[in-house]
Amino acid sequence: FNNAGTLNKNIGSSATQSLSGLAGFNNTGTVNVNSGTLRLLSNGTDSGVYNISAGNTLENGGGSTRDINTATGFTGAGTLLVSGGILNLNNAQLFNQILTVNGAGVLNANGLMTLGAGSALNWSGGTISGTAGLNTQSGVTTTISGFVNLSDTTWDNFGIVDFTGSGSLRLAGNGTLATTFNNQIGGVVNFDGNTSTFPVTNSGTSVNKTFNNAGTLNKNIGSSATQSINGLAGFNNTGTVNVNSGTLNISTSFTQTGVINTLAGTTFSDTAGFTNSGTLTGDGTFVAGTGAAGLINQGIIEPGAAGVVGSLTVSGDLQLDTGSTLNIDLAGTGAGQFDELVVTGAVSGNTGSLGGVTLSKIGGYTVTTGDSFQLITATSGLDTAVFDPFALQRADLTPTYTAGSFTLGISPMVVTITADTLSKIYGSADPGAYTFTASGFDATTGDNAGNALSGLLTRAGGENAGLYGITQGSLTSPLGYTINVAPVDFTINPAALNATANDFTRTFDNTPYSGGNGVTYSGFVNGETSAVVGGTLSYSGTSQGAINAGSYVITPGGLSSSNYTINFVDGTLTIDPAGLSLLDITAGNANKTFGDTLIFSGSEFSITSGTLFAGDAISNVTLSSAGAV
Repeated sequence: FNNAGTLNKNIGSSATQSLSGLAGFNNTGTVNVNSGTLRLLSNGTDSGVYNISAGNTLENGGGSTRDINTATGFTGAGTLLVSGGILNLNNAQLFNQILTVNGAGVLNANGLMTLGAGSALNWSGGTISGTAGLNTQSGVTTTISGFVNLSDTTWDNFGIVDFTGSGSLRLAGNGTLATTFNNQIGGVVNFDGNTSTFPVTNSGTSVNKTFNNAGTLNKNIGSSATQSINGLAGFNNTGTVNVNSGTLNISTSFTQTGVINTLAGTTFSDTAGFTNSGTLTGDGTFVAGTGAAGLINQGIIEPGAAGVVGSLTVSGDLQLDTGSTLNIDLAGTGAGQFDELVVTGAVSGNTGSLGGVTLSKIGGYTVTTGDSFQLITATSGLDTAVFDPFALQRADLTPTYTAGSFTLGISPMVVTITADTLSKIYGSADPGAYTFTASGFDATTGDNAGNALSGLLTRAGGENAGLYGITQGSLTSPLGYTINVAPVDFTINPAALNATANDFTRTFDNTPYSGGNGVTYSGFVNGETSAVVGGTLSYSGTSQGAINAGSYVITPGGLSSSNYTINFVDGTLTIDPAGLSLLDITAGNANKTFGDTLIFSGSEFSITSGTLFAGDAISNVTLSSAGAV
């Protein structure tokens, strides 16, 4: 039967109709499947078009072999069913229909077969092969629900592949040609409600059979408790593997540069051991062997997840090799508030190094002095290697290594506050703030007093002159530094007070002067008076003992006050001459011989009335007489 025109299977015809029992059915025209199922059970070569309307099916079955020699062989939104025989796609196809492969059907993608948006692949049996391969694009869902074979070809998945029921992908072929399943970036593979023990395995030989995961592989709830990827030349993970349920076992050569996440209570197992150059994370268990079959970490181990604390277990030996980093989140010191790594075997390093540690504070955790975290326990022992130098912002770290554990002590960094030298005069106001310098900030952060400190210093109370210690007051660190205030005093200096001796004047009375005439004060503050002055007022200076008329210095002294520095100012003693009473001096009588000259000595007198002060005397008087010559 050669169709170069149009063949319609229309509504009203039997639900299923077959072209069978022929030497061949060749379509170079158009076949429209407008109703039910049209079965092609005879051999044929096609360069025409099959238009399958939505809800209807074109089936290639029986033992027939059909060659599709056009790139536009299928249109419509219906279903292409390969249930038996061989369907050869000899040109590249962009297939937007539903593709179902089951039974013993074989689809050979000799031209690249791309399942595009709106398409789906329902695969419960049969084989997909071909030299060009299969590409399932983003948005395409493939459901594998039975034993299916991918043989001597490559499948690149960018969509979703769900393994359900007994679904198992067998990488087939004799090994001469490569058979590869690539779950590409963006692609998702779900072992979801899947009862198969071996969801991805081989069919006959492992040679040239490879599963590469660059997307996401999920072992989900509802799948068999233990499932294995086995019998391959290699399983290579550069994407993400999530073990969300049970145990995922790797029984093939395995390379790991991606992410493997195990939820609490789940297990990722490779008892032959493997090297992690990517990231191992979660709250579950990673099973490896011991010795050379242990887990070698050259990547990241992150209990919990980034920003989420957890406890991760390694069952077996763990070597923290070159490139190893342990990522630790700290949310507090209580149980379950910080990451921990539990190793049932031995933990070893490489040439004395356990690699690196990265610490992160999360959940508002603030370091306090004496915080302690047991981060690693090793049942079979921790060797003498140590972690490379590591740090936590604004914290001082104290690592402690024992035969079976690694514990980290953490205390806040200490910022030392040194107050500036400040003072005031008694009775005046304090400065608006007690200024200071700060030292000890974490040099890796750029912290300074502006962003790391808040609040004000204060001082011990008191307003009398003296020293008052400057204290922390309300000064805190919102960034978690411990504040140490160096011992510095604030000084209240005494105020200046003048005590000026009062001047005094008296008339000469021939008695020595002593004492003074009191003092006058200037400089009191706060409304104070001489009541705050202690001591006994005393006097010195030239005034003391002065008798004779003249001016003399009165120097005050003897007074004191804790709040004042007293400046003593001299006063003046003035002794005025006494007023003398009138003295009557009477010359003595004298005689001479005529012709002689009488010379008076000046003593020829007497005081006939008036009084002199004790000690005063008139020693000489000038005398004259007309008769003396």
